[in-house]
Amino acid sequence: IWLEKLGGLFTDFTFTQSREDMAAAVALGISDQDRIQHIGNGIDLTRFDPDKMEAGRPERRRAL
Repeated sequence: IWLEKLGGLFTDFTFTQSREDMAAAVALGISDQDRIQHIGNGIDLTRFDPDKMEAGRPERRRAL
């Protein structure tokens, strides 16, 4: 924890993977609430929906 606090002295902003990590960092004094944000983890599966990708597929294949 003390290494995280030391590192925090040299940063302008902190990103965490989860809300729990963000809350712990604030509670432990590693970062101030206004200088931290969670970015989450994962992929938007709707972006890669094969049914939505069908339109225009032959044109994309030819282009490649």
